[in-house]
Amino acid sequence: MGRSALSTPDPGLKVAGVDDIAELERLTVVRLLSLAKVAKPRTRKPTAWTAEEAKTFLEAAQEASDPFYAAYVLILVQRGPPRRRS
Repeated sequence: MGRSALSTPDPGLKVAGVDDIAELERLTVVRLLSLAKVAKPRTRKPTAWTAEEAKTFLEAAQEASDPFYAAYVLILVQRGPPRRRS
């Protein structure tokens, strides 16, 4: 029986410096991925709630008997109103 086409060494692989087709495919994928440019995600500056928005949120949480209502109150009280930067 003759040798299979898959087991016959390809002279082109030797030129590329690899021993088998799997390694050549891996190197090709790595090279292609290194050329890809990934867009940076847009970052939005977080906006603070107004007092009216916070009040509406707390009223809705209380009416819904949200188990985290007390935590929401503490978080909003702890943060307090927005401060100006000097």
